[in-house]
Amino acid sequence: MSTHLKVGEKLCQKCFASLSNVLDDSFDLERMDIKFEEQLNDDQFSNAAENISTPSIEEHLHVKQSAKEELNAVFMVLHMEKIRDDRRQKKIREQVDSVHRYMQYLCGLLEDKDFNEVIDPNPHSISINESNQILQGVKELFKQSTWQEQIHLMTIAPHNWGRIELSQWFGSTDHHAREAILLRQDQYVLAYPEYCRGNMTLAEETIVSVVQFYLQDGVSRISSNTKDVLKINGELVPVRFMEMPIREALRTFYEDNPTVKIGKSIFYCIRLRQVKITCPQDTCMCQVHENMYFLLQAGGFLMDK
Repeated sequence: MSTHLKVGEKLCQKCFASLSNVLDDSFDLERMDIKFEEQLNDDQFSNAAENISTPSIEEHLHVKQSAKEELNAVFMVLHMEKIRDDRRQKKIREQVDSVHRYMQYLCGLLEDKDFNEVIDPNPHSISINESNQILQGVKELFKQSTWQEQIHLMTIAPHNWGRIELSQWFGSTDHHAREAILLRQDQYVLAYPEYCRGNMTLAEETIVSVVQFYLQDGVSRISSNTKDVLKINGELVPVRFMEMPIREALRTFYEDNPTVKIGKSIFYCIRLRQVKITCPQDTCMCQVHENMYFLLQAGGFLMDK
């Protein structure tokens, strides 16, 4: 049970002693005052920092009002409807696109020598933002294409673009940009390049698939002799022996990868160094026996001389 004391009330000696002990053990008024002052200073500092970092509402409204007045001034010159409601963003964007296209039309009149030709600044009837999204999609398609497809896509660039403009916009090399310009001049737009320097280079995926095929257990096996190792690029690699001829291995590769086109000579050249075509005669195909002599001796097939 707790009792609230008021000013002027008296306590007995026993209660006064117990109350003094509680105050001494539980309260530190000086420490509480210091802690409250520090907390108050921290709150004031954080509020001041927020006021400095974030712009005021009045400044934001002033910027929007200035932009509105400048747009209305441009619309007034072109006899267009003024901005009355800031929330009609789609309508405002359409008016801005119309102003941009009209400026392009006037610039075309200054540059074009044939004034009888009709100039259409928006032949596809789309907004500027939509056209920018389509162009960004073309760039993403270019990044995900092969080098032949990249040259194929670069032929759609404007005819007045040179090698530097073409390579900078698509993010390609100067060599590919030069090939795209020559391809468009010799043939037509969206033409595919033809490789006329002998055999075409293999794709990286084809090389990786052939290497992994050679390392399969059904195609080759690790030598039973633990000392049969080769040092390749500073690492000891165990020697493997082919379990089938190259022609049979190539036929098996065609069955496993029907979409990959590769010849026998290239298939043989991609073979790793540790994969041997022929195995020594004293090495058994079985993983248990040491060599062919021990196998014949264990089977009783060895004839006495």
